Amino acid sequence: MARDFAITTVKSQIELKKGKKSSVSYTVTNSTGNQLTARARISPLEGADESWFTIEGESERDFAENDTQQYSVSVNIPAEIKSGSYKFKLDVFSVENPDEIFSEGPVIEILISEAPVDDNNNDKPFPWWIIAVAAAVLLIGGGIIWYVVSNKPDPEPEVVKIEIPDIIGKKYEQAFEILNNKGIKYQVFTNEKTKKSIEKITATRTLTPAAPTNLTIRPTPVTKPVVVFPVVVDTDPKRGTKIDPDQIVKVYFGEKTSGPYIRLEKNFLESKTGINRELLKNLDTVHKLQE
Repeated sequence: MARDFAITTVKSQIELKKGKKSSVSYTVTNSTGNQLTARARISPLEGADESWFTIEGESERDFAENDTQQYSVSVNIPAEIKSGSYKFKLDVFSVENPDEIFSEGPVIEILISEAPVDDNNNDKPFPWWIIAVAAAVLLIGGGIIWYVVSNKPDPEPEVVKIEIPDIIGKKYEQAFEILNNKGIKYQVFTNEKTKKSIEKITATRTLTPAAPTNLTIRPTPVTKPVVVFPVVVDTDPKRGTKIDPDQIVKVYFGEKTSGPYIRLEKNFLESKTGINRELLKNLDTVHKLQE
C-alpha cells in the first residue's frame, strides 16, 4: 500500500553524552495526491521521554500536491538520565483526517553514554614546559592568523531575502502590482471550476475612440475584455516567509480547496481576462517538473 507521507532521514542512530544536544533532519513528502494541512509529532519509544525532543519551526504546515518539506528535531538529553539505548520516531498525519491519512517515520536510536571525567593528579609536578610550548604556538599561530586575516579577500555580498507580502483577499491588479514592486516572481493557479467560470463569465465592452479632428472618417470601435477574476485566497510559501530573489511564489485565486489546482499560463491571462501584460512582467513562464 502506498504511504500517505514519505518520511526519510539520513541517520538511524546518534550517540550522545549525558547533558548534551543533537539534532536529526527529516524529509517529508506529501504522497496523497491532494493538497492538505499536515502535522508532525514525536513518538518516544523504549524509555525515551517526549520532553527530550523539540520540533524546530512549525509542526503544522500546508502541503501542496507532491510537496516536500524539511523537519528538524532537536534532541536534548538531561544529565541525570541513565546510560543506554533509547528510541523515537517522527509521525506525520492529516489535520483534517488524522485517523486515515498518516504515516510513521523511521525509528532513530539514541546511544547515551557517561560524560568524560577529568583525571586530576596533584602529586605529579606541574609540566612547565607545556607553557613554553603553548607560548611559542600562540606567537606563531598569531602571526599566521594576522597574515591570513590581513590578506583575506572581501566576502561575497550576502543575498538579501524578500518577505512575501500579505495579498490574501486582494484583486489581481493589487496583488500583481505588490509582487512586481517587490521583485517577486510568481505563478498563477486556480481550480478547474473557477477557470471554467472565468472563461464563461468574461464579457466584452466596446470602446469608440475619438476621431482625429482633421478627418471625417468614423473611427472603428475597439472591443476590450471586461475582466471577471476572483481574488487571492492563498500563497505558497505563506505570507511573511522570507525567500531568495529567484524563488517562485505560487498565487492561488478563486477558492481554497484540497483538490488539484490548475496553472494559468500568460496567454490565458492576457486573452481570456484581458490582464495587461505589464502587470504580468514578473510572471514565471518556465515549466517546473512538479507544480
